[in-house]
Amino acid sequence: MTLIDFAADLLSSRGVLVDRDGEALEVVLPSDVARLLGLPEYSRLESATPVAAAPASHRLDYDAPLFDAIGRLLEPAGRLAFAGVPGPAKSIDAEAELDRALRLENGVWRFRGSQPASFPYVGFVLQYDLAADERTSGLVAVWVNAETRSFAGWGAWLLDDASLEEAAPHDGGRDVMAACWPLARAAALLDIQREVAAPLESLARRQARDLARMREYYEAIDQELRRKIARGRGRDPGADLSRLEATGRAFQAKARELVDRYQVRVSATPIAVVVCRVPGHRLDVRLLRRSQSADVSFAWNDIDGAVEARACDGCSRPVGAAWLCDDRVHYLCTDCLASCPTCAHRYCRACHARCPRKHTAPVG
Repeated sequence: MTLIDFAADLLSSRGVLVDRDGEALEVVLPSDVARLLGLPEYSRLESATPVAAAPASHRLDYDAPLFDAIGRLLEPAGRLAFAGVPGPAKSIDAEAELDRALRLENGVWRFRGSQPASFPYVGFVLQYDLAADERTSGLVAVWVNAETRSFAGWGAWLLDDASLEEAAPHDGGRDVMAACWPLARAAALLDIQREVAAPLESLARRQARDLARMREYYEAIDQELRRKIARGRGRDPGADLSRLEATGRAFQAKARELVDRYQVRVSATPIAVVVCRVPGHRLDVRLLRRSQSADVSFAWNDIDGAVEARACDGCSRPVGAAWLCDDRVHYLCTDCLASCPTCAHRYCRACHARCPRKHTAPVG
């Protein structure tokens, strides 16, 4: 969902007549909404900077004051909404679904049973902003299953699904939201990394190109000065050496400027939360690692039609192929059961904040 899409939906829900024109909106605002937004009752909102010849046009992007003004339309309803997907859970072969989805690198699992369930999901919508020589912004949505510490793969499109129905507030909705936020934050960071990967690659290519051009320019000057110094007939070697040193200082200063110009800052801000009940199945499993075991539940939801990725017990990120720790059978990603860089001992990051082995400080 783009910012223009979001603005169109929000304005329409507040009684505004909205006509979409590519990446612009032509709107007729009720007088109270016009006063709140500080706009004429007839206005044109554009995602690009409006041209001077269009005085009724107003810029709408994440840096524009109009973005904050439109956000105030959310305040009467709050930023926490409740929805539901109607219908009973579909029938599944639970053990077969687990066999396809559950991968353990160093343990085994045993199926213990399944039952239909209506899961509460908390969907966090976040705005991300990449600030560099060019600006990139967008939205990501992460859905966390509050009961099984797992993630649904719906993204933002579920918010446009016509099958969603408004639901009564979920008991303890804000407590559920707070409990799910650490998981959502970890998953959202991965989504944002994927979203900004292409802009960052483009940025790195432009930086490498500019640095190569600058180095070529200053190397040509440096080589010419060195040739003059090598010939040295009838010339002042001290002046040529001074120019050579000045060229080196100029190159270092320009290199620092280039590094500063391509500095990157990525920020993410939660802007809305949706608590949504979705039918599915709870799948109960016993995880086995050596002589230890742990009972956990996985979720299968009707929309994805698959077993959801469970959160790592160490870092809260979604896990594909999981590792189990020896002591408490924590469900871990590769990084959270990695070897200690000092002693090479593999340890569980959910059990220990640092390596449990004592490391002898080097003598001398």
